[in-house]
Amino acid sequence: MAATKISVVYSVTQNVVRTIISNPVDDSHIDLHKQNLQPNEAWLDIPLEASRNFKSVNDVQSYVAGIIGPPSSDRCLVVAGDDTVLAIIKADPIIDDHPAGVLIQDESADVGIKYDFTGGQP
Repeated sequence: MAATKISVVYSVTQNVVRTIISNPVDDSHIDLHKQNLQPNEAWLDIPLEASRNFKSVNDVQSYVAGIIGPPSSDRCLVVAGDDTVLAIIKADPIIDDHPAGVLIQDESADVGIKYDFTGGQP
């Protein structure tokens, strides 16, 4: 069987591409990845012909957005037990976790501040 597609795993709530799966030889191993979908993840097959124009991950995200809708932000804070923001990462707090703290989707808070869980504003 020849290669006919690439596959994308994306976040259902964020519409953000999380994983791109391809095999340049054939499709036999691509579908095996479907069994590893996490809750809140979805699968999309992209015809190989369409994917030939992709030069970057951003091109894949743009193509996927044309099908499922525009992505929302995946900017998340890692907040420690003492409410200090330790890091800013790209994640989906519904799917992912972080060993250093809880993930909070937030557009403006910075590393080092104390996060206010009551109002969501630092």
